[in-house]
Amino acid sequence: MISKKKALYYADQLDEILSRFGEDEQETLELELEAIGNVDVLVAMRWAQGAWASVTCTTISNCWRHTEVLDEELLTLAFNIKRRNVCSRTTVNLEDNHQVSKRTYGLYYCTRAAWSEEMVDTINSLRQQGLQKKSIQRYIVEQSSLSPTLEDIANLIVKLKKREKGSKPPIE
Repeated sequence: MISKKKALYYADQLDEILSRFGEDEQETLELELEAIGNVDVLVAMRWAQGAWASVTCTTISNCWRHTEVLDEELLTLAFNIKRRNVCSRTTVNLEDNHQVSKRTYGLYYCTRAAWSEEMVDTINSLRQQGLQKKSIQRYIVEQSSLSPTLEDIANLIVKLKKREKGSKPPIE
């Protein structure tokens, strides 16, 4: 599944690159083509999420059939169980359970930006007064133990603007 996503990604990138270059710019094109294989970790994580989201009972049974893990009778039984809706889909909440240093713990979003409602109200009033993200970030660092990034501030401001318009998403 992931290799299929990667192949589609490479094809899209190749089409994009080819559309930007003419025949006289072959050297630049070759350098761009060498960089196609470089994939950002976040992009790879999104591929994996997309691949897992598209896995169905049919996908799994086809894999079992292909690898001959289960014989045909058991697969037929599994299809009948699914058709009768005997087994339901389950979910699980994953938690980090590994040891981390204090420095690493400080880099986690939930630690950097553990917004209290009072802090959110203060940030909202600063935003409404016209302060820039950098100034708001400096204020938060000086007035609290939080250490949010500019991206954290930008995300919070987007949520505050949505809340102001009436959709009121929860601030995390």
